[in-house]
Amino acid sequence: MRLPIIVLLLFLALIAPVAAKELSGTCTVTFTGSSTLHDFDGTAACNPFALTVNGPQPGEPQLVSVVLNVPVADMSTGIDRRDRTMRAMFESELFPLITGRLAAAPLEEIRRQIHESAKKGSEFTLMLQIRNIEQPIKTRVTRLVDTTESFNVDLEFTLSLATFRLEPPAVLGFIRVADQVKVKVNVQFDSLGTPWPP
Repeated sequence: MRLPIIVLLLFLALIAPVAAKELSGTCTVTFTGSSTLHDFDGTAACNPFALTVNGPQPGEPQLVSVVLNVPVADMSTGIDRRDRTMRAMFESELFPLITGRLAAAPLEEIRRQIHESAKKGSEFTLMLQIRNIEQPIKTRVTRLVDTTESFNVDLEFTLSLATFRLEPPAVLGFIRVADQVKVKVNVQFDSLGTPWPP
């Protein structure tokens, strides 16, 4: 009787799906805008998030969709009056989060795109949602550390306020913020556990 039970347990162990691996991640955001008076800088931080990678599957490991949420209330340019105007533009009481999404895809393919962008300056797509509008954003990598100890990447893109139907705020009726804002995002989390290239 023992042999069939052992064989059954071994069989179940082989076919049972491996639990997904979760890596805790953090990210920080800096942005630079200009106005008819002067340029300005700002900062923000993402809510804590988890990078989830499915265990071995038929095929290859899959990166589950990554979601980065930035609370509008935490965005700061260092001037309270300007920050209040900025939050009003984003309608932060109705839409408290700005959300970036990276679609689910084979992990190896995403790493390849990130390394190619870091090396050649090529772009890849990040979905960005502001208020109730979601648009694809062309993003490029400006710095990358991908080792067996850590993963740290700097992303950069230009945001058009008009694309998201945001009206650039005006101050005193004549100082107006320009449409385009440069955004830099630093994302870091524990190592993916395998070297690159594979």
